[in-house]
Amino acid sequence: MIVANGDAGDDIGRGTVEKTQGFIFLGVPHKGARLNFLGMMLSLFGHWKGASTSLLEVTKPESVVNDGLHKSFMKLVTKGCTTGNIVVDKDSAVIDGSTDIGFDGNHRSLQRFPSRDDDAYQNILDVLRKWADKSKDSVTVGESAQNSLAVTQEQQDCLKSLSFAEMDQRRNDITDATPGTCSWIFEEKEYSAWMQERKGLLWIKGNPGVGKSTLLKYIRENELKRTSRQRVEASFFFTGRGSDLQKTRLGLFRSLLHQLLKQSPSLLSRLAAVFKTKRDQKGEWKKDWDWHENKLREFLADYIIQASETFSVQIYVDALDEAGETVARDLLHFFNGLTTKSSDKDRNMKICLSSRQYPLHALDLGRSVDVKRQNDVDIATYAEEKLKPQITDAEELRILTEEVILRAGSRD
Repeated sequence: MIVANGDAGDDIGRGTVEKTQGFIFLGVPHKGARLNFLGMMLSLFGHWKGASTSLLEVTKPESVVNDGLHKSFMKLVTKGCTTGNIVVDKDSAVIDGSTDIGFDGNHRSLQRFPSRDDDAYQNILDVLRKWADKSKDSVTVGESAQNSLAVTQEQQDCLKSLSFAEMDQRRNDITDATPGTCSWIFEEKEYSAWMQERKGLLWIKGNPGVGKSTLLKYIRENELKRTSRQRVEASFFFTGRGSDLQKTRLGLFRSLLHQLLKQSPSLLSRLAAVFKTKRDQKGEWKKDWDWHENKLREFLADYIIQASETFSVQIYVDALDEAGETVARDLLHFFNGLTTKSSDKDRNMKICLSSRQYPLHALDLGRSVDVKRQNDVDIATYAEEKLKPQITDAEELRILTEEVILRAGSRD
């Protein structure tokens, strides 16, 4: 079925075939099998009772139907993958062109080994280890199984229409966390609970200057270090001093979709179809038409819901308040709704947002972490690192550090 789906042009099936190193058959009668005495007696008894025994006739080696099935199977095998080592019970179980690892035993014992030290078990284990080693050379760590799927020119053009030059600028401008800071987040109950949930929203809140952006970037980068082949991730960092797309919902939706769809091309085809229709009916993108935020908002919501059935979806959005109070409130409700409106416990999505607490303090959405209550030590560490090269007097350094902490906490 794997090879057949790949041969039929199915994107997921083709990607699975490309990543499959081999198949192991344990005593499968590819060329048919004859019934033993007990089997023949049961067949006769079943026929006498009125049960159909036609399937038993098909399994005989001389069966025309069985021969046709075997030949069809071999066409798929030889076209979709190469034959290698398999565990066989001679003749019927052997696939033409394969080598075998033979061992004694009846059909039941082929799949039940007495211990890990059993020779037959170790022989099979050796084959699996060789395949695993080979797969390491062809699969990039953290890459989803669909990343290698071919992207059509239409889909490439669609992706280009979503991107814009400044979409990663703010994230790149944020300095990395100073060594010794931000690690307190791992002790936070709300953060730990969010990490253990399959889906949920974490709201990082606090006054300007207390380190929300640095903390969100720290959380994101820490998560990216955790190997996950089934993860799709996207981030966006608002900035009120940037271009229109850096501080609007349209820029957010375009950036998130561009990142997510690049990681899962099989889900790109639907938006690419919309892109093609618009181009056919209205002309060239940007010259004759542009994306509307409502359409992209709808598609982003559908994408996250659908992708979370297969992948671990992770979204990080910083500084919602820099898009304005109305937009910030709207986006908080939008993302929180994605994590709560679906009752399916198998969905896997984590969304992390940051913003000023005021004027959004009245909102009660998901889990939250108040950076100000925990971040005084981090601010002191950062301030001392920056001030020490210029101030040698310990008392003066202490006073200035306290002033920095006070000012960071008083801003709104």
